[in-house]
Amino acid sequence: MESVNIFESLKAHVNSISPLSDEMLVLLFEKMDVTSLNKRELLLNEGARNDKVFFLVSGLIRIYTIKDGIERIADFIKPGFFVNILSQSLFTPISKVYVEAMEQCAVLSIDSHELECLYSSSVEFANWGRVYAEKEVTQFNHFFSHLYFLSPTELYEEALKSMGPLLLQKIPLKYLASYLNITPESLSRIRKRIVSKEVK
Repeated sequence: MESVNIFESLKAHVNSISPLSDEMLVLLFEKMDVTSLNKRELLLNEGARNDKVFFLVSGLIRIYTIKDGIERIADFIKPGFFVNILSQSLFTPISKVYVEAMEQCAVLSIDSHELECLYSSSVEFANWGRVYAEKEVTQFNHFFSHLYFLSPTELYEEALKSMGPLLLQKIPLKYLASYLNITPESLSRIRKRIVSKEVK
């Protein structure tokens, strides 16, 4: 992917959160490195130290933990989103999750120290970081409130709205079921019921 396209992807997402000047965007981009990941390659390993923040340019990433030998999916990252900016800005350099490429991915990374320097040296960028953190916390609370109060069918429909049908086609049934905290069999039945309703 050409650098101009990578920059435009970063710019579009950053400005969708809160607008930044072109000068600040260029400064941010110049401090970032581009990394290519193969399918099933780990970007982060649970328990490993990480001093970087990542932005997904292309591909699909899953975030998961392993408890009692069972994988639990915490999130999926679509192109145009940061992977871990909130956790790094809260000074937690030890990864508590596995971050894995589900397909070929292109990732931008920036050292968390460089990111903190941008926050410290620019009121504009510090304000952007505050807005981003607020949106991340709101989204986190939104998901978990839905997890406890919505039915499995409603949860799936919420996921369909937020991720889009094309993205769901890329996610294996067992991964999506883990993300929704239901069994693959239950998810399969939910999908069949929704499809039958749409046909009618």
